[in-house]
Amino acid sequence: MKALAYSEINKIELITKVFTPPEVNPEDVHRILRSVVLATPNAVKLNAEFSVTYPAKQGTRTDAELLVLVPKSQLVLKDVGGSKLYSLDVTGEVLKDDKLYENYRYRFDYPGDLKSDKVAVVLDRFLRPGDYKARLKVADLNSNTEAILENTITVPEIFDSPEQQKQKEQSATTLAAIKDEVETNQPMLRIVPMPDELLSGLQHIDTLVLGDKIAAVEFSLDGKKIQAPAAVHARSRLRQRAAGSTHPGRGRERERRSHHW
Repeated sequence: MKALAYSEINKIELITKVFTPPEVNPEDVHRILRSVVLATPNAVKLNAEFSVTYPAKQGTRTDAELLVLVPKSQLVLKDVGGSKLYSLDVTGEVLKDDKLYENYRYRFDYPGDLKSDKVAVVLDRFLRPGDYKARLKVADLNSNTEAILENTITVPEIFDSPEQQKQKEQSATTLAAIKDEVETNQPMLRIVPMPDELLSGLQHIDTLVLGDKIAAVEFSLDGKKIQAPAAVHARSRLRQRAAGSTHPGRGRERERRSHHW
């Protein structure tokens, strides 16, 4: 009978534990609330202006530059370690089709002697072309004032400029030529370009070898042999004569070198 009684007691305790909710960690709740755009009860409204521009692109994404202007007269100046600062806490969300696409949180500090009448908050979000909803909460950390901003933005696709298109075409042509040279396996020797800066003293001249039919490389300067390394990846030290100039001196030195194999 005692065993049956204990069994019934254990059942009741188990059912009680199953339906008892876990304890809520206030710190976790506070962290979640600080990362979402929610209005603070009894907070004074902060008059803020919102605008967006699209100045650049990064890969397939467009730079959506969000600008928020806050009147300095509504902010409270605080002494922090001997320096007077204006401090803003910015929490943002980007929604796509009413679903959270990304969220972020920043703190901005401004010197107390700021000359402008408005404090600027600049945020860059790299987004794919399309329609989004940008939600922002800008709060003064030194007072109980905040602004809640919600705006629909249409991110355009930014195309390459003619100069960028030309650079991409040149890069593609160069890569294709290098690929063809490697695949043909024809013997070829190239001098690796030297740094584009003022050079003086002893310099390392590296050569790049393509193909497997080059056994050795001989370096000569002004018709005089200076080094004949046996290794295929040859390296030589040449004294740069034109120490007072960059391109002209370097060009003359290169014209006087010859390589034989």
